[in-house]
Order: sequence, then structure tokens, then C-alpha cells
Amino acid sequence: MISVANVIEDGRLAGPQIRIADVAMRLRARGVRTVVVMPEQESESFRTRLAAGNTEIYALPLHRPERPLPGLFRYLLYFPWEVLLL
Repeated sequence: MISVANVIEDGRLAGPQIRIADVAMRLRARGVRTVVVMPEQESESFRTRLAAGNTEIYALPLHRPERPLPGLFRYLLYFPWEVLLL
């Protein structure tokens, strides 16, 4: 059986997340297993959409790059650990 893994740093529901959910549902209909790895924070809507399509979800404590400088530094600081976590 074929498996597809999607890793996304931003859990907010927007264009890329909607596309991932739609493709996962279409692939499931063809017998392809899809796993989505996403951040825990701000991902409730995305998780709900994926759960409706019976897609496997792994929510991890991931950081996304943010515009204020402290957010960007936090992202860079945690990036190596998060890659190992994945």
C-alpha cells in the first residue's frame, strides 16, 4: 500500500491546508494512506477538516516563522529540535 506524508508548519486553515485535505480525501478513495503532520497551535479547523475525511493526523509542538523578530528567533532556535522530532 502506498502512503503519503504531508508536513506543514502552519496549521491555520488556508489554501495549502485545504488542498492537502482535498487531495488526502481523493487519495483515500483510491486506497492511498495519507498522514498529515502539523503544529498543535491554531490548527483546530484544519484538524476538523482532516478528521472528516478520515485522514491520519499527528499534531506536534512545532513553531512557524513569524514576522516579529522574537518569533523568528524562536523558530530558528527550535528548528533543529523539531526536525529531529519529525
